[in-house]
Amino acid sequence: MNDVIIRHVTPEDAEALFALRLEALKTNPEAFGSDYETTLAQETTPTYASRIPSADSDNAIICAVFEGEFVGMMGFVRSTRVKTKHMGDIWGVYLKPEVRGKGISNQLMQATLSHARSCDGLLQVNLTVITENLPAIKLYQKFGFTIWGTQPNALKVDGKLYDEHWMSCVIG
Repeated sequence: MNDVIIRHVTPEDAEALFALRLEALKTNPEAFGSDYETTLAQETTPTYASRIPSADSDNAIICAVFEGEFVGMMGFVRSTRVKTKHMGDIWGVYLKPEVRGKGISNQLMQATLSHARSCDGLLQVNLTVITENLPAIKLYQKFGFTIWGTQPNALKVDGKLYDEHWMSCVIG
């Protein structure tokens, strides 16, 4: 999909981003700590807009846009604590099912890691992924992430328990 646009989200994208986030929580509830019902009850497009990082922030949300529609997202947040500000976390990764397997996740990861590398003093990026999500694990390993731990029963969705891998990538 060569005509996919990968870019940083802006506050003007809040409505599309919020809709994609809700779709993600509904489509793959096992992949997120947040849930659809609570998010729908507590969030609005304006509250979502207020959390979109500014262009000069170390934090970012990267989106994939195809034919004018948001089809994927990946968030990055840098730690603000003195002892951990050398690290950041990838969060909220989602691709619409119809665009999976087309290389968009590679583009999102490249853009996110490029952003992370531009952050002064950042040395490491971390993420979590459910152990059953083998395509995501393979993607992360391709970009240098390694599994350093597994949390049993990390999430419980509709009575089913899911384990999560903790993964890290040294970038600096």
